[in-house]
Amino acid sequence: MSLNVVKPGIMDTIQDMGRAGSAHLGIPLSGAADKAALAVGNLVLGNCADTASIECHWPAPVLRLEAPALLALTGADFGATADGIPIQQNRAILLPGNAEIRFVRRHSGARAYLCVRGGFLFPEILGSRSTHVVSATGGFAGRKLATGDNIQFDTSLQQPGPALHASTHGLYPVNHLIRFTPGPEYDRLSENARTDLEYENWKIAVNSDRMGCELSGPLLSLKNNEEMVSSAVVPGTIQLPAGGKPLILLSDCQTTGGYPRVGQIIEADLPAVAQLSPGDTFRLVRVTREEALLAGYRYRLHLRRLAQGVLWHNSNQTGT
Repeated sequence: MSLNVVKPGIMDTIQDMGRAGSAHLGIPLSGAADKAALAVGNLVLGNCADTASIECHWPAPVLRLEAPALLALTGADFGATADGIPIQQNRAILLPGNAEIRFVRRHSGARAYLCVRGGFLFPEILGSRSTHVVSATGGFAGRKLATGDNIQFDTSLQQPGPALHASTHGLYPVNHLIRFTPGPEYDRLSENARTDLEYENWKIAVNSDRMGCELSGPLLSLKNNEEMVSSAVVPGTIQLPAGGKPLILLSDCQTTGGYPRVGQIIEADLPAVAQLSPGDTFRLVRVTREEALLAGYRYRLHLRRLAQGVLWHNSNQTGT
């Protein structure tokens, strides 16, 4: 049985944590833009954190279940309903067959995740089910979802269970303060550019997608315009093209680039960047390597505690 796409959204794709370990072959990481939201949705269902789910952008899709499903919605709040009844975020919920899922209003965030118990059933390519649209790889025929698509899941796993709820407090930075560490070419920035990078308000520009976010704000300058050999980049790298508008790379970014890498968004704050929409404003805050490592440890600890809490709750329910 399956989930049927009645009406597609602007960009709905199958995503997990991505294709790690293939960058040397020129293959992007891909995967969920907000990996924290993906993990939370899967963990409250008892799934592994990297189980394949649906990533939705706004406007979001209309979906219909052909069988009962234990699912969870995380990430952006798009006002999800099932047959007109609101669906709570970050909570495991069993929906009946023929239920119609709609997203009626964007309240916050840029990307929502629909996770189902056991995950959606797609073959792995290089260890991942993630969709990379540019190369037509993974997911549903390597493309975004379309009207009439049937997304399969294991109906034998969709059993009633406790409505486990996860708190995301502490997973995302407050007040849109995004932390970064200086990049390899940070020292090439002019003194004024360094000040602007750290103390000016930045806005997500319209020219943004899963490959990266263009930033609107002061134009940054370099001390010199010497040529740079293409070098490795990863999601979260802050590049500075010739025009002076910084770019923050996201999940579908290329593996190398020729623009100066003036910063790197820390692991713990990259999910927050993925939830910024065009027009949203934020600040960049420079931190040390040690501060970045500590924030990453706390981020992963939050998810480990959630996974352990679900395991403990389920073991108590079964008496094992």
